[in-house]
Amino acid sequence: MRKWQKEQLIRMRDAVTDLMVFIGDQKIGRMPRAYFLLDNMRNNIEIFVITSGEQEQDFIQLMNVLFRDWWAANDEWDDVTEAGSIESIRLRKFLELLGRVEAYFP
Repeated sequence: MRKWQKEQLIRMRDAVTDLMVFIGDQKIGRMPRAYFLLDNMRNNIEIFVITSGEQEQDFIQLMNVLFRDWWAANDEWDDVTEAGSIESIRLRKFLELLGRVEAYFP
C-alpha cells in the first residue's frame, strides 16, 4: 500500500472514531443505525491498515465499501438531527465532526 493511502486511511479512521465518540456521548437513547455503519467503516479501515493490502485494486475496493457505508449512514443523519436529539450547541460540533469525515467522500 502506498504511504499516502495508509496515512489518508488513518486520518479517516480517526475522524470516524471522533464522530462515533461524540454520538456515543450524547446519550440519545438507542444508537442510530448510522453509528453502526460508522463502526463498520472503522473496522474495515483497521483491517485494511493492519493487513496492508499491497495492490491498488485492494485500496479501490476498500474505498468502494467505505463510500457505500458512508452514503447509507448519511441517510440516517436526518433522523438524528431532526428528532431534536442533539441540542443546538452540540449540533454545531456534530456537523463539524460530520464534515471531517465527509471530506473524504467528494
